[in-house]
Parts: sequence; structure tokens; C-alpha cells
Amino acid sequence: MNHNEMNYERGYQAGSHMMMNSLLEARRLLETSAEEIENFYGKETKLSKEIKDFLNWR
Repeated sequence: MNHNEMNYERGYQAGSHMMMNSLLEARRLLETSAEEIENFYGKETKLSKEIKDFLNWR
């Protein structure tokens, strides 16, 4: 592997890690939002249920 290929591979791995961290942060924010909606209304709402269903779709 030459120098350019090594730099490309490092950049690709760093980008992959950044994307994974962004996805994990987005998931955490959605989970927190669903919890805050339920806490505000004191029960599960249609929106909080849809968020939870979306996060557990698989």
C-alpha cells in the first residue's frame, strides 16, 4: 500500500467513526425527546410511540 492509499484508508476510517458517532448522538437525542414528551404529558403519546417504534424498527 503506498502513501496515498494509507492516507485514504486513515481518512475513510476517521470519517466512518465520525458518522457512527453522529448516528449514535442522533439516536440518543431521539430517545431523550421521547422521554421528555412522555414526562411532559405524563403518558405515552402518539409522537413518543412513533419515535420509539422508529428506533426499534428492526
